Amino acid sequence: MRLFWLELKRVLRTRSTIVILAIALVLSIMMAWLPVSYIKLTLPDGNGGETKVTGMQALAEAKERRSEYSGEITPEMMEKALAQYQDTVEQYGDPYEEEFPLEVDVEQLFPVTHLTRRLVEVYANENGMAPEVADLTQEDAARFYEQCTVHIGDLMKLEQSKYPDAQRQAKELYSKVEQPFYYYPGYTTDALEYVGMYVFLLVFFCTLIAAPIFSSEYQTGSDDILRCTKHGRIRLAVTKIATALLLFVVTFAVCMTIFTVVSNSLFGWECRQTSLQIISSAATLVNLTLGGAQNWITGMGLLSLLATASFTLFLSSVCCSNVKALGLSLGFLVGPSIFYMLTNSQLIAWLRCIMPSGAVGLMNSFTYTITGFEFLHIGQKCFWPPVVMFVAELIAIPLFLVLTVRCYQKHISR
Repeated sequence: MRLFWLELKRVLRTRSTIVILAIALVLSIMMAWLPVSYIKLTLPDGNGGETKVTGMQALAEAKERRSEYSGEITPEMMEKALAQYQDTVEQYGDPYEEEFPLEVDVEQLFPVTHLTRRLVEVYANENGMAPEVADLTQEDAARFYEQCTVHIGDLMKLEQSKYPDAQRQAKELYSKVEQPFYYYPGYTTDALEYVGMYVFLLVFFCTLIAAPIFSSEYQTGSDDILRCTKHGRIRLAVTKIATALLLFVVTFAVCMTIFTVVSNSLFGWECRQTSLQIISSAATLVNLTLGGAQNWITGMGLLSLLATASFTLFLSSVCCSNVKALGLSLGFLVGPSIFYMLTNSQLIAWLRCIMPSGAVGLMNSFTYTITGFEFLHIGQKCFWPPVVMFVAELIAIPLFLVLTVRCYQKHISR
């Protein structure tokens, strides 16, 4: 234990570690606030003009104006929302025209657009073309939940036309989605994306700390002294690994707790009960509320952090310079995001999903994976990416930790 605390003290006293941890803490508040700052509404000022509100004021206005169409989204509520939208358009014309009255838009259309948008989505034809709101009927609105199931079948035939197994799995997943949906105004898709973005930043910061754990001592030559001490072999390697992982887990737990509390306090804790199918897509395959999605992304983020940190420690144990260890670590960290942007090859898709950092990043991250319709293929057999990512991370953690100890042993035996 004394060796453990000495190693922990050494890492925490490093100036770069102190700076990185301080930045992570500050960003936990900033990243939670940023989605709120981006909320904007244009409102009539009462004198024939308009005024723009942002931030908490805009959030409060949006909550108030959509309060009537919140809570349990029943078929009757869908009918009422469609009727309000269609009556308004019939009376005032196309809402996309400049002449459309702003006060009518704010008072009559804004409160129901989150529902009419989902209606239009599920009634898209087999080619993916959505109808106009004016073309829908009250019967269509009443059949919204039945049409959701039909839409999943049509969508997967379009997205996975060559893979019946993917279509079957998608329908199976969607059959577990609880209906009716729930909606509590305030929380936005941008805010959910920021959960994944902040997780990526935490993994990035921990990578910066982990990269020099072994390589810095190789570089300075202090490892030549340490290898001659009583605990200079396996025990020292295990101690360094345990110290780093403990630091990362505590940092992640503290920072994500602050981020989650601040974010949900700003938007309102009731928003956690909102169904993903209302704010993201009616065809979202997972049976999750916003709160459940936050928990999934956070849990997968911790698993990804441990897997990426384990791989980074492995690289540190085989690299004799900090620059090489850090360069390789950052390259593998952003690799999945780069692969996603460059190609849609199935081989590359598998590679980016099984990499230690495959569940974090930009558009390839776990956040987008659970709301998307991608499947991985081996012949006609299909696999859902979130499951592949989860299994790959579980395998990567012990695998690279064992390799780290072995490589450290081989290095000090030379």
